[in-house]
Amino acid sequence: MVLLPNAHMVHFQELTHELGGLASSIPFFSFLMIRDHNRYFKSETQSIYLMLRLPKRTEYHKRCWALPIAVLLLSYVFLTIAKAIFFAYYKNMVPLSAWPSGQSMNLWSVIL
Repeated sequence: MVLLPNAHMVHFQELTHELGGLASSIPFFSFLMIRDHNRYFKSETQSIYLMLRLPKRTEYHKRCWALPIAVLLLSYVFLTIAKAIFFAYYKNMVPLSAWPSGQSMNLWSVIL
């Protein structure tokens, strides 16, 4: 492998800024899922009347909020795991002489 004497790799945060854009759009789509579930239960199936009469008054809210919140949390978990894998690859493949100045070797400061 040939490495130029003054070669420097870009910061890890600059390489993964697309993941940040993806992470910022997840709450928006979760909100859309909640809105669509509310519309579905209120107008399309008319099951809101049945769910509000059930002994557990929280059944309606569980059905509207459970799936979008689970998608939101799982998406952030998968994004964090993907970023950790990318950082491990970055750390092992880039020689220390090519690390940019100020780049943290600490995994948690890069992920969070």
